Amino acid sequence: MKKILLVVSVVLSGALAAGAQTVADTLSCRSIESGVDTVVRGDVKRDVVKDEEVSRHNDRLLDFDIPFYSKVKKRYHAPSYWLDTPNVGFGFLKAYSSDPYDFSVQNSYEIFANVELDSHNVTRRSSFAFGLGVSWKNFSMTGRESMVKDDSGNISVNPYPEKADPRVSKLRIASLTMPLTYSCALGKGWGFTLGPVLNFNAYSSIVNKYSLDGEKQKDKYKKVHCNAFTVDLMYQLNIHGVTLFVKYCPMPLMDKSYWPDWQYGSAGVALSIF
Repeated sequence: MKKILLVVSVVLSGALAAGAQTVADTLSCRSIESGVDTVVRGDVKRDVVKDEEVSRHNDRLLDFDIPFYSKVKKRYHAPSYWLDTPNVGFGFLKAYSSDPYDFSVQNSYEIFANVELDSHNVTRRSSFAFGLGVSWKNFSMTGRESMVKDDSGNISVNPYPEKADPRVSKLRIASLTMPLTYSCALGKGWGFTLGPVLNFNAYSSIVNKYSLDGEKQKDKYKKVHCNAFTVDLMYQLNIHGVTLFVKYCPMPLMDKSYWPDWQYGSAGVALSIF
C-alpha cells in the first residue's frame, strides 16, 4: 500500500511540474501589445516592456484631477488685440445755455477718475465693461455778473456789488459715476469705446470770488438744485493708453424749477495710469 501511495505521489508531482512549465511557457511566449520587445535567453523567452511604455503606464497611475490644475497648467496668452481702459481724464466743458448764463469754456473743466469693475468679451476684438468712478465739474462765469441764490432757492444772475473787482463765479458739481462701455479694437492697441456714463450728482454749490475795497471776498451757496441723476453719452478714440474723448449730456443738469434749461458737453484727454 505504501508503495502504491509513493508511486501516485511521484506521478502527481510530475504532472503538476509539467503543468506549471506549460503555463510558464505559454505566458512567456504571449505577445503583449505593439511596442513590446521579446528577448530570448537560452531556452526561456521573456517579454520586456519598452521604457516609454513603462513611463506611460506610470503616468496613467498618477492620472487624477486636481481642482483648478488645468487653469494653472495652461499658460495665459494675451490677445493680439487689446485696449487700455482710460481711468483718469481732464476735459473742457461747454454749456449750451441762453443768456445770461454765459459760461466760459476756457475756465470750465471736468476732472474724473474711475476703475473698471468687470468686463465681458464679445469677440476677440470687442468687449462690454462697467466701472465706478468720481467726477468733478466746474462751470465758470468770468464777466461782470455772478450767480446768486435767493431766499426761495431760485438761481439768478446779478451784477457784482458796486465798485467790486470781479474774479469768477462758478458752479461746482461732484458726482459718483458708472461708465457702461462697449470697446472695439481696430488694430493692436488702438480702437474706440462708446457708451453711456451714469452720473449720480451728490454735491453742488456756487462760489463767487471778487475784491472789494482791496479785500478778497467770497460768497458761497450750497445745495443749488442740481438734478440727482443725469446721463452722459460718451465716445472715445483709444491710442495705446491715451484716449481722446467727447461727451454730451442731453438731459438738463440743473432743476428747471430753479434754473433755466441748459445742457453741456465736454472734450478732452484721458490716460490709463492704474
